Amino acid sequence: MALLNDSIRAEVQTRFKELENPVKIINFTQEIECQYCAETRRLMEEIAGLSDKLSLDVYDFVNVLESIMMVSKKESGLSAETKKKLATLEKPLHLQVFVTPT
Repeated sequence: MALLNDSIRAEVQTRFKELENPVKIINFTQEIECQYCAETRRLMEEIAGLSDKLSLDVYDFVNVLESIMMVSKKESGLSAETKKKLATLEKPLHLQVFVTPT
């Protein structure tokens, strides 16, 4: 169920026609011990969907904390073999990882 009704969506889309440059929305969230995180994420998803100039990145706060800890310890969690292979790269590499729940 949408949080914004049709009238509000139309009004926001009209305002967003004035956007000149792309805008990235970053939403830090967590699913535990957060009263309004789910609703805030849904709202940000709805808003970002109202203009091609908007994008949304959602980060789970707990995973961000784990990442900070890994960076601090200079430990990526990669195997020695993977690190050795990566060290042989001579130019930038664009890598995408897709994860599904199945």
